[in-house]
Amino acid sequence: MNHAALRKIAAATAVICDENGGSADMFFILKAIYLSDRHMVTEYGAPITGDKYSSMPQGPILCATYDLIKGKFSEEKKLQTEWNEAFTRKENSVTPRGKIDIDSLSPKEEEVIREKFRLVMKLDAEGGKVADWMHKNCPEWEDVPKGSSKPLPLNRMIQFARHLDAEKAKDLEASIREGLLIRKGSAFAKSPLLASA
Repeated sequence: MNHAALRKIAAATAVICDENGGSADMFFILKAIYLSDRHMVTEYGAPITGDKYSSMPQGPILCATYDLIKGKFSEEKKLQTEWNEAFTRKENSVTPRGKIDIDSLSPKEEEVIREKFRLVMKLDAEGGKVADWMHKNCPEWEDVPKGSSKPLPLNRMIQFARHLDAEKAKDLEASIREGLLIRKGSAFAKSPLLASA
């Protein structure tokens, strides 16, 4: 993961916290951002975050986002430090420490994130059916034993989300990865997470 992806993840998390009145549960953040990435892949051919994914017992999640929130992102300590300066976590509740810069998100990305978070909260209000809904509606997810996870490659998400054969999904993944490399070098990629910083 790079700083451009960190900015997208932080912005998406901040939008969700704002939508929820200032803070949000880690579980709902992970599910809403995954569904947002999936929607953008389906409709526009590229995810918001550029994170890696895994299948876990309660559905698919974003790997780096999960590790960042848990304070266990070991790939690059500098990114975890910056995340910790921007967000605080008490038990499973995530709260921005200040105004997070969300300029890295397009208006459409922000709209989708808010929409998917509202969906997740609606499912939860209907009896905590978030995981069941994701199991049914994200066929790329694979069942795994409790306490474990399995990598969910981007091309697998693409294949199921866009109803493509495996070869076409791999071709689209290569194109998406090129776009993510270009994003890495953009001006916004170097900006701090906190708008006031």
